[in-house]
Amino acid sequence: MASGDNDDGRITLQLTLSPELTIDSVDWSISGNGIVPITGTIDVSATNAISVAITGIPADTNPYTATMTAKVRPPSTVTCQGSVPVTVADGETTQADIILQCMRPHTPTPAP
Repeated sequence: MASGDNDDGRITLQLTLSPELTIDSVDWSISGNGIVPITGTIDVSATNAISVAITGIPADTNPYTATMTAKVRPPSTVTCQGSVPVTVADGETTQADIILQCMRPHTPTPAP
């Protein structure tokens, strides 16, 4: 924590999913700066746009890392992940804009 900072801030995670992907939940975490990671899950089964506010994060001039991960509903093997650095100021709300990159695991092609 930066010297003299005792106040908490808040991070807002906003998520808009492509309607072409079927995702039921998105896991998120805030980590860094010596805190125990703060984690949670967002239920997106009924909507493709949602926002969540994470409070009680110690203000710090050094950035935290906000991460989101999701798996597309089986039988798909696509996984989506993204992270961004985010700085938290005393008594302020900081929005973290995270772009999820979706990838399918590499499957080796059998030799002919």
